Amino acid sequence: MRTGITLIIIFKTLFSKSDAGFTDFETPSKDWFNALFRNAASWKLHRDDKPSWKTSPTLPLDHRRGSFLYFSTSGSAGDVYKKSAILESKILRNSNRGSCVSFWYRISGRHAGVLELKRVKRTGTDLLWKRKGEQTVGWKYVKVAIPINTKAKYYQLIIEANLGSGGSIAIDDIDLDENRSCTNSLENGGFIVDFENKVTSMKNKVYGDHFDWVIKKATSSEGGPPNDFTSGMGHYLLLKTYGKRTGQKASYVSNGISRSDHGACLSFYYFINEQRVGKLTVSILSKSGWVSTAKILWSNTGNQSGNWKFAKVSLPKTLTSQSYDIMFTGTVGTDNSGSLAIDDITLKNTGVC
Repeated sequence: MRTGITLIIIFKTLFSKSDAGFTDFETPSKDWFNALFRNAASWKLHRDDKPSWKTSPTLPLDHRRGSFLYFSTSGSAGDVYKKSAILESKILRNSNRGSCVSFWYRISGRHAGVLELKRVKRTGTDLLWKRKGEQTVGWKYVKVAIPINTKAKYYQLIIEANLGSGGSIAIDDIDLDENRSCTNSLENGGFIVDFENKVTSMKNKVYGDHFDWVIKKATSSEGGPPNDFTSGMGHYLLLKTYGKRTGQKASYVSNGISRSDHGACLSFYYFINEQRVGKLTVSILSKSGWVSTAKILWSNTGNQSGNWKFAKVSLPKTLTSQSYDIMFTGTVGTDNSGSLAIDDITLKNTGVC
């Protein structure tokens, strides 16, 4: 038996909500259940105020208290390495308006395993979202659209964790809206751009560029990262440097952002796959009459180990006291055989990071 290896999925109460799609596990859930007929291990209910919570070194702490479900190799009967724990939703009815599920997750440890969200219907199973291996430190938020399916009247959602050889996985705050598609609009003109649907908050710069950024699917053979960050199978924004001259630029800019008296917070994931492929910069554009001025907030160059990296930039209120724009610019370096990519751009226009 392997010891000291823990894979945990946590569900805890953060606030009360009347929607049927929100589950807190403080009382027996009517929406999510352990899989009974899929040859999977069972999730166990645990409360974080018991001694075993305090003595579990790999258990990632959340910011509130409450009940959670967990699955652990430590102290388990038999070898559960490479086995899975499956949580099934209640039977759901397809909506002609689409559906949306969101949750927070945390994956710690290089060999923690795989976390997946699937849709099971009469005609088969669809993989909607996937994460594998260690992510950046801290909790991450994901929102996944459930595509409209006119061929099946009912379906189930499955959250599945497959154990690796070490580490931990956690999930918090599952929220399912069965009758409304996902929206990427945030308060006070903020937005989320994940490139999975039509982008309305940003666009390629019209004047002063040498070429454009393009939206590509992760499975495309046209270069770029082998997977996007949103789901591992979706789309991202790509700048290919092949055939371009050193110093040429391409910019991607927002469509006007409302002023914020409290500043703003910009976060995104970026990919740079060669040492001299070029530079990625983020600027804020402010207008004074007909003249726009750009101030660089963040920049990065060079090889990032072929992985997606996370960046977060605070915009102080001195820069957001009037309407403004955010601009991503890729500049070609001396090695024009690589690529730059961006995914999951989020602007919270209600305060600094």
